[in-house]
This record gives sequence, C-alpha cells and structure tokens, in this order.
Amino acid sequence: MKFKHEANVIATREYVRDKLKISHGHSYCTVCGRVEQKFISGGVVIKRPNAKCPNCGSLERHRLLWLYLFDQAWPRLSASKVNLLHVAPETFFSDKLISRPDVNYLNP
Repeated sequence: MKFKHEANVIATREYVRDKLKISHGHSYCTVCGRVEQKFISGGVVIKRPNAKCPNCGSLERHRLLWLYLFDQAWPRLSASKVNLLHVAPETFFSDKLISRPDVNYLNP
C-alpha cells in the first residue's frame, strides 16, 4: 500500500458499497429508505446511469452524505438537541431534518 490511509479508504469503500446494495442487484436509498431495482439516470451535464433515486431524487453524493451523517457523525454528538444550519438545502434533506425531534433545524 502506498499510503497509510489506503486501508481505511478501501474499508470505507466496502462499507458504503455494502450499505447501498441490497441482494440481487437492488439499490437502497439511504435518504428515503426505499429499495429500488434500479435508480434512474442523473446528472446535469453528463448523465450517469443508476444515479438518481426515483422516489426522492437524491443523487450518489446525497445518499453518501446521509449515510455518513446518521451512521458515523450523529451517534458521536451529544444527546441534547443539535442546532443545524443548512445552507442551500435540498428538499429531501430539509423535509427529513425538520421532522427530527433531536434537531433544531435552521434554514437561511
């Protein structure tokens, strides 16, 4: 391995791949919780196959961020209510965050 953190990158990649894939090639959306046989093409300039959740519209980056927030970051925060400032909010994120009782959601 070239770098010290390469093992962590590989482990993280496998963790994410396992979290986002359901058996028999189905895909799981971490944002809305739906299991889909296939996501639809997404992207503005270059359309990526299997990129966008047909239910909530989240893209790969949104599902990865949601996975990180609630599997990794959220459990490390204090048990009290968290203040969250969301700049340039995506509808599918803001709808879910507003409904959480442990979040004081701020949207400019």
